[in-house]
Amino acid sequence: MKKFPPRSYPPSVYSLFEVIMNLRQIPLLTGLLLVALAGTAVAGNVFVLPPTGSPSTTVQGYTQQLLSMGGINPPAGVFQILSPPQGDKAIFIANNPLGPVSFASIVSGQLTGAVRTLTLDGRAATRAQVSPDGTRLYVIAGSQPGTLYTIDLITENVLATGTTVIGGTPRDFDISPDGRYAFVISGGVATSGLLTIVDLSTAAVEGQFGNIGIINNVSVSPTGRVFITGQFQLLEYSGAPPFQRLGFTQLISSPAKLSFSPNGRYMLAGNNLLNGRSIQVFDLNIPGQNNTGEPAAPAVISEAGIALPGTQDLLFPDQIIILSNTKALAYLQNAARIMELTYPTLTVVEASFPNIGTLSAVTSYAVSDEFPGPRNMYYLQGQLLHRYDLIQNNTGGAINVGPGSGGPALFAASSSAGPASEIFLYGSGQLVAPNSPLKPYAVRVVDPLGKPVLNAPVTFSATVPGVQLSATNVVTNRQGIAVVQVTSPPTNGEFVVRATSGAIVREFVSTVTGGTGGGPGDPGTIGPRILKVSGDGQLTQLFNGFTKPLIVRVVDGDDNPIPGVNVTWTFTDGVSSASDPNQITDANGESRFNWIPGGSIPGGQATLSYTMTANTEIGSASFVATAFPFLGGGFDSSPTAILLSPPQENRTITAKLGTPADGAVRVQVVTSGGQGVSAGLPIPNVGVRVYTVNVDTTLGPFARCEGTTALTGEDGIANCKVIATGRTGIADLIVDVGGEYRLFSGIRLTVTPGDPGKPVITQGNSQTGRTGQLLPLALAARITDEFGNVLTGTPVTWEVVTANTLLLEGTVAVADQNGLVSTRVRIGNVPGTHQIRLKAGAQEVLFDVIVESLVGGIAIVSGNNQTGIVINAPFPAPLTVRITDLAGAPVNNQVVSWALSSGSAQLSAATSTTNAAGNASINVVAGNSPGTITIRATVTGQPPVTFTLGSRLPGPVLNALSFRNAASNDPGIAPGTLIRISGAGLAPGITGERNANLLGGRLPLEYQGVRVEFTSNAGSAFAPIYQVANHNGAESILIQAPFELSGATASATVTVQGGNTTVSGIPILAASPGVLEDNFPNNRRAAVVIRSDGLVVTPETPARRGETLRMYAIGLGQTTPTADTNRVGQIDQFVRAAVAVGIDDAGVEVVSAKLAENLIGIYEIVFVVPQTATFGNDRPLGFVMEVNPGQPLYANGSIIAIGPQ
Repeated sequence: MKKFPPRSYPPSVYSLFEVIMNLRQIPLLTGLLLVALAGTAVAGNVFVLPPTGSPSTTVQGYTQQLLSMGGINPPAGVFQILSPPQGDKAIFIANNPLGPVSFASIVSGQLTGAVRTLTLDGRAATRAQVSPDGTRLYVIAGSQPGTLYTIDLITENVLATGTTVIGGTPRDFDISPDGRYAFVISGGVATSGLLTIVDLSTAAVEGQFGNIGIINNVSVSPTGRVFITGQFQLLEYSGAPPFQRLGFTQLISSPAKLSFSPNGRYMLAGNNLLNGRSIQVFDLNIPGQNNTGEPAAPAVISEAGIALPGTQDLLFPDQIIILSNTKALAYLQNAARIMELTYPTLTVVEASFPNIGTLSAVTSYAVSDEFPGPRNMYYLQGQLLHRYDLIQNNTGGAINVGPGSGGPALFAASSSAGPASEIFLYGSGQLVAPNSPLKPYAVRVVDPLGKPVLNAPVTFSATVPGVQLSATNVVTNRQGIAVVQVTSPPTNGEFVVRATSGAIVREFVSTVTGGTGGGPGDPGTIGPRILKVSGDGQLTQLFNGFTKPLIVRVVDGDDNPIPGVNVTWTFTDGVSSASDPNQITDANGESRFNWIPGGSIPGGQATLSYTMTANTEIGSASFVATAFPFLGGGFDSSPTAILLSPPQENRTITAKLGTPADGAVRVQVVTSGGQGVSAGLPIPNVGVRVYTVNVDTTLGPFARCEGTTALTGEDGIANCKVIATGRTGIADLIVDVGGEYRLFSGIRLTVTPGDPGKPVITQGNSQTGRTGQLLPLALAARITDEFGNVLTGTPVTWEVVTANTLLLEGTVAVADQNGLVSTRVRIGNVPGTHQIRLKAGAQEVLFDVIVESLVGGIAIVSGNNQTGIVINAPFPAPLTVRITDLAGAPVNNQVVSWALSSGSAQLSAATSTTNAAGNASINVVAGNSPGTITIRATVTGQPPVTFTLGSRLPGPVLNALSFRNAASNDPGIAPGTLIRISGAGLAPGITGERNANLLGGRLPLEYQGVRVEFTSNAGSAFAPIYQVANHNGAESILIQAPFELSGATASATVTVQGGNTTVSGIPILAASPGVLEDNFPNNRRAAVVIRSDGLVVTPETPARRGETLRMYAIGLGQTTPTADTNRVGQIDQFVRAAVAVGIDDAGVEVVSAKLAENLIGIYEIVFVVPQTATFGNDRPLGFVMEVNPGQPLYANGSIIAIGPQ
């Protein structure tokens, strides 16, 4: 018997066989499911930790479908498990200074190999995150000070520059969506709460904010907004330079980590204090309240307690799982229950799930990471880990985690490679001023299963001019998120920003509104806001019961009143409320507060000051007032008001319409003396306002102070910048000090015309004509200021927006006595809509002129449907169109526009001009991405025509020796054999391996863009594909050679993503036997053999003397009944050739040799171990076969373990 020496092959040769061999040890459907899952990106895995306090460190792993991945023993103290995007390893984070970070490989759905531990300078880990791009691991560890570590996920080592010192004891951190900045919060520092911002590109500290109180968590929203939750506060900080505190909301709670709703509108958090509330909802569109005067962070809009039926003890939600924009789940670890939350108006009930009802004794809980809500939830009851499908509302089975397990369950999510199936938007619907930055826009891209897509290209584009984008091409992070900063256009109205990924297009719509906010009230931002109408700065006698009411108005972004808003009036000591402080705005959006000044004025002080504030969910507005005492001892203590300007000798003011007249009215208010008080002391916070008797701006001038009311400063002086509106002319002005405490009259106000407003078109807009014609109507407009006053003599500028399209004639460029200007227009030879700009001062208006096209048609002449061109190569024929007029004659000198609609290509020009024959052409070069290319040719007034082209990749690099037996590595092919084809270019863009889905009992003929077609004497046939792999640049595909092969040689055409290579002269063998092997512990490689009890033969479970075994092989040729290509083995399909098996170089009894049932291309040889077999772990094993008598064919030699057990 010939010896069968063992051979050594690259690991890629065996990977799929390991999966196939495992199928023999588990039920068929489960095994096929394993292979099916291997053909897609890993979705994520579930890990179960040992119970708290258990001496065991074993972590059990399970796939998303609850198939066991085996157990592994990382260092003790694991509390967090992560996964890189490709899902090829598990990352264990532990509160253990000897093993804070460790790694374990995941191969073919199994935890494999030894645990690799990384120490961090003797520090225990506090929290970790995988970077948004999936290449780095960030860990905060240690205390006083702590450290942020940056770890390379390929080398599994800390980067040379990957340590950043963090003050205090780091407690939590989060990362900006673009991966640029980390936001780390620390406690245990002298500054009482510290935020440290780290530039992750340099590991340098970019900013620090101390003294921010007792802080719990930091959370970064999908759009990059940074929130810190802490005791009695919610803080917001900017997510990009310049870093600054943006908002502060005072709370009576201590919120934990924030969970964001899918639309980005709401944030949910548990309350650590459990003081009357267990959970709270924040609205990112509504500001909260504080008493510091700084801008507010988002407001709490709803809160609720969580308690079990029959009890009043509040429970903390250890996990909040967002299901949709209105539903969430809360897991209560102490109660071992799951609650259902409805929000934004919070209601809480115990969750009841279809088909399983309510759940109790839930000791651990986890969910998968689909969006907008998770698909699977996993819950542990006793030793059973259950899966429940939240989409289909049915159970997904359960698995026993075994004794010693049953601790926390954690879901480690990997990323999807796509394709994009949906885009979700964050940040649409904003109201913003012209030329102003918006809050960031963000998208989340998911695949058809709802998994976030990593590195999906997203293109942002604006549909109107003037919109500024921070980037137009962005790729998504591992959460599927891409962010762009947007600056609004200069003109009012809606504007659209499009987000495109693949074939999916979604639109952000926001609105520009004029101005920057509400005048005298807070907060001076665009959007809903609260304005002060009147009553500010009153000066009155103590206990006066006839003060003026304080009036606020709540309006939207277009200044429309908002009725029904809750208003709460608060006030300082001494104020008596003469009306209900809790009100609702009326139909005019207004709330009125009546008040009485009280309290006592301390000795030596002339006045008493008050502050009264109207508080709403939108914002607040504060009023000030001042009171002076009664007459005492015959001495009049009433303050003195002095009109400083205009001066007594010249009580006249001149103001330009719409332009504040600085210093026009100046008033000083001082004390008149009194008991213990000197005369002439300045009195601050006294209001000054002006008005004219006329209030109708259509009849004459109307005037007010800028901001409506000017307050005296510490010097007692108020500067009213007079703003005149309405008509020009002369009016009497009245100055009101302190809410009619003192009135000054006899002031003459002269109002002159304002700056030019937007010209008003009176004639000629949107006329239509043909080439060479003079439009019948002149373009005319009236020049006025913004209040309608005619500006005679104002110079203007007329200009054609697009040069050489229109000609201006007879232009009048100075406004006449009626304010009119005009011009005539002669049409050029470029069809389409053209514009003429009229500018007066800083204002302008556009006239449209429509030039009719003479074109009657556009048609493709040549160049269409060119395919098969290799990427980056020119297409041989130019693309040519012909333009004809309405009579069908060619049109000369007509501009044709060309644009790439889809695909990858470079055009020689964006436009071309027709020749005398009416033809226009461009040349095209294929881009660097293969596929279909569409190019559109357009002329104005006609529907475009589209050219369709095709490019491909260059074929893979192969020769006849690239085709080898997948087990023995012998060259050549044999009918039905599994063949490994190796060569560069077979698996571009693939890392690791992609295994085909066997659920349907057949293999694909095209997989991952790969197709293999063999041609021989019998014709051609496609090869079923098991696997496409790329291991560190070694590219290969695993196929079944078709049983239809015949003759001495064959040729094969291998197509990869459109590029193909044909190889001739591949030897066809009658058979090509090979023993399938597996890797066993201690780097031992041996044949895959199954004992009679179903166990795999290993040194621990060796083959026994006299035992009947099954060995798995490939390449044994045809069977009876006949075997077919791409068909699983049937019962008793016996090999036609003679087969002999040898152990220790001696023949043994062969029971049968046949196709393995339910597998493709795999054979099963059943044989008996001799009673005289020698014991040993590495006894020689092999087999030989004869298709033709006297021509033995030997399989690769292997080994088998034989022993007494």
